[in-house]
Amino acid sequence: MNTSYGWLGRMNYRVDDSTCAVESLLQTHPGVERALAVWEGDSTDRRLVAYVVPAGSGLPVDDAQLGEHLAAAPHSPDAVIEVAELPQDEHGAVDWAALPVYAVATDLLALWRREFTETEVTLHDEFFELGGYSLLAVRLIALIRERYGVDLALADFFDLPTVLDVAGHLVARGARATAPAPLEPAAPNLDELLDEIGRLSEEDVLALLGPDAREEAAQPTTGPSHPPAASAAHRASSRGASRPDPATTSTDTTNRVWTIELTSTELEQIETLLRQLLTAHPTIEDDGFLEDVVLYAQEMPRTVRRRANEFRLHEPAGACLFTGFPVDDERIGDTPARWGGQPEGAGATRREDAFLLMCASLLGDPIGWATQQHGRLIHDVIPIAGHEFEQINSSTSAPLWWHTEDAFHPFRAEYVGLMCLRNPDAVETTFAAFDDLRLSPETRATLFEPRYVIRPDESHLPKNRDGDSGLHAPEELRQRSFAGIERMASAPEKVPVLFGDPDQPYGRLDPYFMDRVDGDPVATAAFDALTAEIDDKLTGVVLHPGDVLFIDNYKAVHGRKPFTARFDGRDRWLRRTNVSRDLRKSRGTRISAGSRVIF
Repeated sequence: MNTSYGWLGRMNYRVDDSTCAVESLLQTHPGVERALAVWEGDSTDRRLVAYVVPAGSGLPVDDAQLGEHLAAAPHSPDAVIEVAELPQDEHGAVDWAALPVYAVATDLLALWRREFTETEVTLHDEFFELGGYSLLAVRLIALIRERYGVDLALADFFDLPTVLDVAGHLVARGARATAPAPLEPAAPNLDELLDEIGRLSEEDVLALLGPDAREEAAQPTTGPSHPPAASAAHRASSRGASRPDPATTSTDTTNRVWTIELTSTELEQIETLLRQLLTAHPTIEDDGFLEDVVLYAQEMPRTVRRRANEFRLHEPAGACLFTGFPVDDERIGDTPARWGGQPEGAGATRREDAFLLMCASLLGDPIGWATQQHGRLIHDVIPIAGHEFEQINSSTSAPLWWHTEDAFHPFRAEYVGLMCLRNPDAVETTFAAFDDLRLSPETRATLFEPRYVIRPDESHLPKNRDGDSGLHAPEELRQRSFAGIERMASAPEKVPVLFGDPDQPYGRLDPYFMDRVDGDPVATAAFDALTAEIDDKLTGVVLHPGDVLFIDNYKAVHGRKPFTARFDGRDRWLRRTNVSRDLRKSRGTRISAGSRVIF
């Protein structure tokens, strides 16, 4: 018997008559372009392995046909492993030692091609040059762990940029290709994959991806000191006054954003749904649209729905960001100069509004207020001349102090959705979650007691009801709604500012519209401790066109940094909606069970 020996790293190999017979038989198979066979292992654990390069189409070779084809071999292979190409040394000969690496690389190549569908990935293409990003790297890490039992770090994608580099690293740690290595692998275990992603914050990922990525994403920013809880007289005297510059930079890592990064395939499916939905409904404000948008939302890609449901159900973060949706800046037109400055429900932002409401419907039911922006479900967040120093979303020169949206109201939304249409000055939306508050048990207990007063913010007040609301509702109901706001402003009930789980509490507070409890020094000290904690945790997120940010209105507060408006049609423009998880609790204030407007 003719025999030759060598080593594959620490693994020796042998070539003899059996391997030559297997090679000869495989070379005659119409689906095989090239073949090599080798004995791998040592005397106590050896196996005959055949490596084949598929012919022409690159389709995997049929196992049953191969079995019949190799029936005449003196020793059938223990494994037949497909490789994209055979490795060569500097002289053009087969590099036997690299065969296991190329086998694993071919297996990995199928995973890469599954993710990068718009280009023909080779063994030598670099991950980030292909358009790879942080969460895609996390998905591949989970798949590699499941397939080979080897853990990779995100930083490895810098040191091991190509498929071949990753394969070499895996083989060095004991990984081996299985037989056969499918060119279209089965879908990964999504539960494990989502658990893996969920254990990481976007900050953790960005720290590994370097400064360039951090510059393009949400950055921790300076947190402004909270405004003192003020009486109505104090607010009136201080309105328009200058505020001190922020002095404390937040380094807290608990303000995580639960990110849903849309892929090109997911976007294509979503665009199809939007076209169908908008073809069926000329305006987003009619009841038929609101019923259908829920159904269309449930037809969004399962990966998107799963991530949104994880955020809704498990509350892993104080905010959820949908990112990657494109916005045509020219098509949407100028930033309106006033609320309702575009045709209601049928304007240039119908497509964007529909996407916002589809995302919102994954978390609950969009709602509107009869006392705010004419009861619309979607509000404009825009600079308005004359509002520069108001505590309202149309202000600019004054910071919009952090707050719970509609904190005064018992039927306030669980989520506040903000879709960015335009943000040329990179104005930051600020937020802070109530997680991991450093408060003593005594302070927590005080904050859980009904010792605090919250009044309606300025957006609900009579001075901001401009013109006919256009709401089709009994006059008695409208008047009752306005009277309710006035009653809450003049004689508010005392409420706790924290509630729910004492260790991971929910909150409701709006310091700018809260009276100081001067007759209750214990409550005052507890509130000051809470606001100091939130100040320390406050961070900023710069929203880009197409981004949709949902603030969990029970788990976090939000605000906005000041900026200088130009009032030239190019200023910052967001579209906002409120989302309720339980419409029934407000049934007595709505016209019908299916109505979304609270009176």
